[in-house]
Amino acid sequence: MQIPEAQEIALWQVDLDDSRLDAFAASLNRLENDKADRFRSLALQTRYRRSQGVLRQILSDYLEVPPAAVAFRHGAFGKPSLAGHALHFNLSHSGDAMLLAVARHAVGVDVEQCAETPLDLDPLLDLLCHADERAAMAALAPDQRRQRFYQLWTRKEAYLKALGTGLSVDCRLLSFAPVDTGLWRVRHEGTPATIPYYCRDLPHGDAASYAAVCSQQPAAPLSLRCLSAADSPRG
Repeated sequence: MQIPEAQEIALWQVDLDDSRLDAFAASLNRLENDKADRFRSLALQTRYRRSQGVLRQILSDYLEVPPAAVAFRHGAFGKPSLAGHALHFNLSHSGDAMLLAVARHAVGVDVEQCAETPLDLDPLLDLLCHADERAAMAALAPDQRRQRFYQLWTRKEAYLKALGTGLSVDCRLLSFAPVDTGLWRVRHEGTPATIPYYCRDLPHGDAASYAAVCSQQPAAPLSLRCLSAADSPRG
């Protein structure tokens, strides 16, 4: 499989409800299997094994090595990367929805499936939203507030994953300035002026899911691909 061009971001979309994906889990190592065993339910264990197996399968095609030979290392905050290779990737899954971003530059991706039961948003807004965001959301109807919350949350998660810091950053310091339709420049209060990051909202299946990708390439072409156990990711 051809590695993405310099600015391109390859996005892989996977339905983790497909039981045939279990075939990919054979490539997991002992540490990954041990981690899977620690999840509290069989459903969570299965989703983790399928997502990691798919990750190894796709990356192995880019690197032209067997899936079991893909070697990972982890940053200070736990973000995985490829050992000995400059290719970047980031994975997110929520429920049965999985997204994987692959690029030649730092990238973050997040997908969130809306909770089936109504959320008490007020505590979450106080914990995760910038003051300007909270003020703007106060004027929205409940359904609009819920939608806006998921949009903001996926953007912030994607940005923090691109940075590699995870939730060690106070999300209340983050906000977004519109650049174009669906494209947002990240504003991170208290950080020095460097090359900016941009978040892009992604369509993802249905109205019950939200997704975003983040990188320092505002015009990065996106290629969306789907993988199932019935097809090889090669090609």
